[in-house]
Amino acid sequence: MELFQWLTVEESLIALKNKHTKKMAEKEIADILLYILEFCNTTGIDLARATFAKLEENSKKYPVLVCRGKPHKYTRYRPKNKGTA
Repeated sequence: MELFQWLTVEESLIALKNKHTKKMAEKEIADILLYILEFCNTTGIDLARATFAKLEENSKKYPVLVCRGKPHKYTRYRPKNKGTA
């Protein structure tokens, strides 16, 4: 979202304490959701199925016991193959 694009998580949380900023964020989130729902309806995408499939994929790429609280890309958590650097 444009309002938070260049902010850290901490800066975003501080910004959301401002009522006007929070209201703007709520409107933007609603716009995004409505766009997604219309897109799925038009294209025949089952949003619930796609969401659960993505969550399953992410759980394999980012195992909780290894990744919790870490911001790295999933490739950092892959075991290195023998004979590679």
